[in-house]
Amino acid sequence: MSDSDLKFSSRPVLMLAAGAVLGLVLVATDLFRVADNSTETVPEGVVATVNGVGILSAEYGAALDRYALSRGGSLDGRDSTLVLDSMIDEELLVQRARDLRIDRNDRLVRDLMAKTVVEVVAMEAESTDPTTEDIAAFYDKNGALFARATKVRVRGIRIEVNQFRTAQQAAERAAAAAARLKAGEDFNRVNREMGDRPEVPLPDRPLTEAELRQHLGAAAASSALELEPGQVGEPVRSGSGFHVLKMVSRDPPVVPPLYQIEAQVKAEMRRLAHQEAIQEYLADLRSLADIQVLRP
Repeated sequence: MSDSDLKFSSRPVLMLAAGAVLGLVLVATDLFRVADNSTETVPEGVVATVNGVGILSAEYGAALDRYALSRGGSLDGRDSTLVLDSMIDEELLVQRARDLRIDRNDRLVRDLMAKTVVEVVAMEAESTDPTTEDIAAFYDKNGALFARATKVRVRGIRIEVNQFRTAQQAAERAAAAAARLKAGEDFNRVNREMGDRPEVPLPDRPLTEAELRQHLGAAAASSALELEPGQVGEPVRSGSGFHVLKMVSRDPPVVPPLYQIEAQVKAEMRRLAHQEAIQEYLADLRSLADIQVLRP
């Protein structure tokens, strides 16, 4: 049958519907269809064939269950026929999409197909929950993945932009204060001569990351956390002024006990299992494929 024999111009809705479902359907087709070269008999376990491709009774039954659930009740004979007709139409659209090479030429469809296969592989990788022993062993081996910084002690000089000082002047003053601190001048002296007294002074004690962000704001806190003990950072603009920050001390990271982070440990185990399963799956596909890399 040629392309000219098929009239799609009078069925724009069908074409749009095809585009919406093809990504998932194209990937799933080989999982739920069986080829049947015979047009005279229907194999056992198949409820219909479409151009030699069988629709499995198990898939048909699942579709009936979903349709009944959506209708909130039982089905009659007309509903059963409607569901099967819908599946036949879907198969026709999938086959037509392959004829048109949509799975080769449409970038969105290709991306969705690849992502769907990855999701299927990932789901298979987590088909069984890890045992308590598995979780404990993973935690013992990979404790560094869950280490948390405890507290940091940071000192800061605040230089405001106000009616007496422009933003440019404040930036220059902050740069001068930072240079004096880097040269080794006493922090209290530089702060007294160059800084403005903030409404809420930064506590001169070890703070958690959350406390630091509360006092300094996100940008200044993030800049401070990148500093090593004894290091003075470049001025950071925050709100109506600039911060000049010095990291005084940083407590070593601490790994929380397993009972506090078991959910996080299990999530990391799943992530790594997904990653490993996908890599192994791709390696298997490559081993079975005829791949030739041609470069100019």
